Amino acid sequence: MRCSPEIKKAIVEKMDQLRQEGHAVEPIDFPLNEYVLPTYYILATAEASANLSRFDGVRYGYRSETTTDLASMYKEDPK
Repeated sequence: MRCSPEIKKAIVEKMDQLRQEGHAVEPIDFPLNEYVLPTYYILATAEASANLSRFDGVRYGYRSETTTDLASMYKEDPK
């Protein structure tokens, strides 16, 4: 994986700092790295959808006088 020179420099500096503080910094193999970004996009959109589902207009939206319950309000044709 490639990254910008600024990011690489910051990472190397942080690893050097950790080594100076006595921490062990060792390379690891992460074979699933190619799936991290696609998984993030799936989870982020699912979370946004779940969080925004409460804004369906039921509480603050237009109210038709002809509907009697939630199901009829969803089914009402606004024409």
